[in-house]
Order: sequence, then C-alpha cells, then structure tokens
Amino acid sequence: MFSKTLIVELILIIAITFDCIKGIIPNWLTISSILLAIGYRVLAQYYQEGILCVQPVLSGAIIGGCTMILPFLLGGIGGGDVKLMMAIGAWLGPSEVVNVAIYSFICGALIALFFIIFKKTGLHLKNVWYDFLTLFLTHTRPPINQSRVYFPFSVAIGAGFLIYLFKGGVL
Repeated sequence: MFSKTLIVELILIIAITFDCIKGIIPNWLTISSILLAIGYRVLAQYYQEGILCVQPVLSGAIIGGCTMILPFLLGGIGGGDVKLMMAIGAWLGPSEVVNVAIYSFICGALIALFFIIFKKTGLHLKNVWYDFLTLFLTHTRPPINQSRVYFPFSVAIGAGFLIYLFKGGVL
C-alpha cells in the first residue's frame, strides 16, 4: 500500500521543478493527482471499512483550494498553486491541508522578506491596500505590477509540507 505522504512528496517535487524552470505548474499534474487521489482513497476506504465515500477526498480538495483563493485573487499566486494545494488536500484530507497551508504561508512570507531585504525591492503597503480595494470594490483581480518580486510559491508549499511532516499540525 502506498503512503499518502510519499505520493504528495513526489507531486511536490515535480511541481516545484516545473514551477522553478518554466514558471507554471502543469494542469496534467494537478488534475491527474486530484483524480488519482479520489480513486485511490475511495477504494482504500472501501477495502478497509466497506464504505464508498468521496466526502473526505472532496472536502480536502475544496478546503485546500479555499485556503489559496484570496492570495490568488490578489495576484500573489497563480492558478497552479491553487490546484496544487487542492491536490495536496485530496491526498491528505481537510485538517492536514489546513496545517500545510498555514506553514506554507509562513514560509512564503519568509521567502518574500528575504527577497525584499536582499534584492532591495520595497514592499509598499500602499500597493497592498490598493490591491485589496481593487478586489473588493470592482470584483476584479488587480493588475499585475512588473516591479514586484515574484518567486515560485510551490517552493513555499513544499517547505510548508516538510515542516508539517516533521513538526506536526498547528491546529
């Protein structure tokens, strides 16, 4: 029997590689991971308990995606990061994916702080406030500002997952 964490590690290695090299996380990886998680976890639960139930898998995927919606709408991360967290949620489940997301946001903040300090680019609070206002008043994504610092958020997701594996849950 496969270990869920081993599968998530493999998915993250592939996603981080693509994100660092090409700047995208491919749909074939995220969508196939979600579908495989549904099939595997439903069959495993049926084999162990005799019940066919998709609720834990779907709730993990939905909660994983929901944790990334606001950063996506504000233009901080891409759609691939949202789908990647959905795949992680489908494999791990709802409570685990929330913990991974919390650690990922902390790692992402530390990476962004590193770039701000060492690349001498400023994080202007005025721009962040403008992005929030644009999102909530016009219901559209803020325009992409090319002067901002960008890094592959999948690296923060991978680091957050590793911290979760070694430290355990926050919640």
